Amino acid sequence: MKTIRKMIVVVLVAALLPLCVCVPSALAAGAASVWVNNMELTASAQYLANGSTLASATPPASGGYAYFNSATSTLTLNNAVINTPYEFVMLGISTWYMVFAVGDLTIDLVGENSISYTLSGHSYSSIFGIGANNGSLMIGGTGSLKDLHIINSSLESYAIGLYAGRDLTIGSGSLNIIAQATESAYGIVALNVIVTGGQTQIEAIGRQIVHGIELPGTQFRMTAGTLSVTATASYATAIPLYYVNDISMEGGDATFSGSAPSEGYGAMIYSDTVNYSGGNFTYIGAEFALRREVGGAITYNLTDGAVYVSENTDGSSLRLWSAAADGALENSAFRYVKFVPIYKAAADIPQTGDSFNPWLWAVIAVLCTLLGAAGAGLTAIKRRRRLD
Repeated sequence: MKTIRKMIVVVLVAALLPLCVCVPSALAAGAASVWVNNMELTASAQYLANGSTLASATPPASGGYAYFNSATSTLTLNNAVINTPYEFVMLGISTWYMVFAVGDLTIDLVGENSISYTLSGHSYSSIFGIGANNGSLMIGGTGSLKDLHIINSSLESYAIGLYAGRDLTIGSGSLNIIAQATESAYGIVALNVIVTGGQTQIEAIGRQIVHGIELPGTQFRMTAGTLSVTATASYATAIPLYYVNDISMEGGDATFSGSAPSEGYGAMIYSDTVNYSGGNFTYIGAEFALRREVGGAITYNLTDGAVYVSENTDGSSLRLWSAAADGALENSAFRYVKFVPIYKAAADIPQTGDSFNPWLWAVIAVLCTLLGAAGAGLTAIKRRRRLD
């Protein structure tokens, strides 16, 4: 237990120490520079070509590169290959970052980009894919981060895919994030996570504590896009959506799946209410789909929505849930919970097992319209015959 506590303290200190030298979070401003491939990009040296060890004021003649606009605190990754970490040292503690900035940072993805590295030989160490310390991180663009894959193979180590001291927003683009460590791994750590578009896959793999998205008791909100979050722990706890105090499911398509020998959950919820108004959201857990450690039963505010449940992680034998008949969703026998829109009244739900699929309802609506029109036409013909 002492060893685990020590490791938790180390990773938290490693992540939060840089904040001590920055302005308070309420006054956070845009990043003035950014480290990429262990090189600092500034207002006078904005470009870094793939494979180069020197930042330049002019763009490369060919090939991929990183470009930093200090006026907007925007880092453009244009077919960039990032494979060398920056070592941040404070009070004798080292933390490694593939991309590092202090303050707000916007990532603009162009083309196909990759960030990959395996850290070894540094016990109790932490490595981050992209870190915006004391600031917000916004990711978008027309391109992709095809491979953000960081591994920490050091003894009792940590890996974090994306980190933001404040909000983390995914607006567009395609992201594939893998964080893997011998001890604990986190796909995203941020104060709030907002997804408004894009296609994002997150996978966290470790031994002890594995969280896909970790929020310190704040908000997860999704309005559009697709999101797949998987947490896998070989020994202890796997939770793809952890410590969330405000869930707002408004649109898009998301799946959260947690697998571990002892504690595998789809989400760990600390709020008294969960809000749903659109989209498809699925929570899968080897033990519980939804888990709450403290407090009473959660109130689920469903606006034009319904919940389907199954005791099986594959979603087989899926059925409509009701609080009156089934009790609480959280800490229950349900290992598969799906929030979906209501397209028809409950009495009209088809018995196909696909009542939560929007395309099915669309087909039914079209057929009903055609049948109604055909019926009206037959009635009109019969009336004419009677008059004749």
